[in-house]
Amino acid sequence: MPEVQTDHSETAELSKPQLRMVDLNLLTVFDAVMQEQNITRAAHVLGMSQPAVSNAVARLKVMFNDELFVRYGRGIQPTARAFQLFGSVRQAL
Repeated sequence: MPEVQTDHSETAELSKPQLRMVDLNLLTVFDAVMQEQNITRAAHVLGMSQPAVSNAVARLKVMFNDELFVRYGRGIQPTARAFQLFGSVRQAL
């Protein structure tokens, strides 16, 4: 899969105070979507509906000012920013 590049002036990692301000449910959705790389499968794993996960991803995109995921075939490809955030999110969970 091709790597998706984005341009950001923000730091790649999130500080603990920043993570405390993020809804834990959104971080859980982000983690599942990163692992599954498919919204429908992530929804199934989380016991949520696909539209609910899509809505959460839309909120995350606004929160982090990045697309985070782009369509790739039948799944999605995380952006470079999503990969950068993933480590911090995993630690927070």
